Amino acid sequence: MAENEQQAPTADPYAQTNYENIKSVVRQRLTEWGKGREGFTRSAWRNILYFRGHQWVIFDRSLNRWRPSHLKRQTPTPVTNKFASTMDAVISVLARVEPTLNFPPGTDDPDDRASADVAPRIVEVVEDEVNLRVNRQHLAVHVGLTGGAWLETGYDPDPIHGVKTIPQVDQGGEPTLDETGQPVMQEAPVGRMYVEVVPVFEMFFDASITDWRKQRECLRLKSV
Repeated sequence: MAENEQQAPTADPYAQTNYENIKSVVRQRLTEWGKGREGFTRSAWRNILYFRGHQWVIFDRSLNRWRPSHLKRQTPTPVTNKFASTMDAVISVLARVEPTLNFPPGTDDPDDRASADVAPRIVEVVEDEVNLRVNRQHLAVHVGLTGGAWLETGYDPDPIHGVKTIPQVDQGGEPTLDETGQPVMQEAPVGRMYVEVVPVFEMFFDASITDWRKQRECLRLKSV
């Protein structure tokens, strides 16, 4: 490169992002969808309280939550928790439901056939890494008690999962070399895949659409 030439600065792909507009849309959706969810979240909380043995409760509209009933001190409150025993049976049935995954080859090409053959083993490895069996059990509890829950899948690049040294590359995918002609190395996170159970209390969506397959937007509000 000539001395009078300067390398063009790397463009920031997020420089033109209108974050205020994005936040405005999110706030608007939370406001719209928050109005239609009180009915099922209230029932979901009641079911959880009943399941945990808190039967003597009423819904306080001024506080917008369930609270213990004001009973006279001498009022007997023994309860046989038939709700919990019934839900234990329902949750047990839900926890046993596991989808059967089939991976047929797309064509008769040997590579496609080989990919289809190895796919079930890859799925087993992924399920072990994300502890899917335990998450499915948690999912069954949430579905049984609250009527719905979700599994969020993703990749966590946090360095806490380990890092590895790899060659640094430029925008064209070519290795970056130092003054001696050796590749410049950099540390990159190994990361790991994850699965999280998302309860109904963290999800915002259009409650008027009862068929989830027709939902086109949703928001997860998670405390961290």
